[in-house]
Parts: sequence; structure tokens; C-alpha cells
Amino acid sequence: MAVFITSSVARMSVAISGRCWSGPGFRGAHCAPNFPDVPTTEEATGHKWHKGVWRGFAAPKGLPPEIAAQYEAAIKKVWDSAEFKEFMNRRGFDMIYLDSVKFGEFMKADDEDNGKALKSLGLAK
Repeated sequence: MAVFITSSVARMSVAISGRCWSGPGFRGAHCAPNFPDVPTTEEATGHKWHKGVWRGFAAPKGLPPEIAAQYEAAIKKVWDSAEFKEFMNRRGFDMIYLDSVKFGEFMKADDEDNGKALKSLGLAK
């Protein structure tokens, strides 16, 4: 029996480092830099399935554009900082910056992808 844990490699780092867990692979398109011996799910199973953990910021619909621009500039400033990059890299998190338009497109596509997966498993109509 195969056991699939749908958690990120970064979140499982203690279990992986302590050899308490051996899973089918990393869900991303490439191996995690902190765990080069953990294969991708595609390498381990032959199935091309890439699904990662993402994080982002959202605001209420109707937020004035000038306020949204201020938030976006502040978030980009943090993103560009060496301190943030070091923090994320040390923990094994992949990082991809998307501006507000591209992030909205990404969330829509991810939602549609999740819906297809849930429907194929009989968990959604």
C-alpha cells in the first residue's frame, strides 16, 4: 500500500531528516534543494502531478486601487529583501513572485485544477 502525505517537504523536514518518513516524492516539478534525495512524485510514480503549497495576500473586493498599489509595493519590498529570501531558503520553501493580476490568474487556475481532481475522485459534483 502506498501512503501519500499531502504536506510540503518543508513542513515534513524534521520527519525526513530524522528518517521517520519515506514518501513517494516531492510534489513540485523539481526536487527540493534541501532534500536532493527525495524524488519528485513524477520520478517516483511516473505520474506528472505537480502541486505545491502556495501563500499569498488578498484584500476585500472593491479595495481602492491606490491602497492596493501601496500593499503590493510593500509586499514586493519584503519579497526583494535578502532577509526574506534567506528565511524561505533556509526552510526549503520554493519562491515565485506573482503580481496581483498574475496571482489572481494563478488562484483561479489552481481552484479549477483542484475541482477537477476532487470530481475525478468522486468528492465533488
